[in-house]
Amino acid sequence: MRRVAPLNPTKNEHPPGSEENPVLVFNDCTKLIFKESSIQTLFFALGNLENFASPLGELSVAFLEPEPHRQLHVQFHNNPEPTDVITFQADPTTNSAGEICVSPTFAATYVKSHGGDFAQELTLYLLHGWLHLCGIDDQEELDRRKMRKAESFCMTYLREIEVVPHFYLKDI
Repeated sequence: MRRVAPLNPTKNEHPPGSEENPVLVFNDCTKLIFKESSIQTLFFALGNLENFASPLGELSVAFLEPEPHRQLHVQFHNNPEPTDVITFQADPTTNSAGEICVSPTFAATYVKSHGGDFAQELTLYLLHGWLHLCGIDDQEELDRRKMRKAESFCMTYLREIEVVPHFYLKDI
């Protein structure tokens, strides 16, 4: 029996990823291959979950090469270490739902050293950013536990409805 998460279609009439409110996708990672429509489908599915306060407005997603991603980490978090995802909060005055910047290279490196699936890892980074935009923090231990629980719930849901994007890195 397939377990599907409850949906609330009245919560957000036009969630990010809908035809009326497409996600803006920027792919600066020359080796990353995916269908942009899969990103739209991913965020549309997430935006319709009733368990989370999905951000309203235009959502931007950027797939960045390691150095520009690291520079953002330095500029906005004063941290020179590479990281997986950086999220910029919504700005209702500009109809922005926020921006999620992810590092496909970080995901590939993580999977190579820890095992796992590259597409699932990169999807987890997108999901993590989206959960931040929904108001879930992970600075304190209790908050981190809530974040991990929400990530687990959402990843299970995305797998069950088969909307995890098919990301892969090509050799150049």
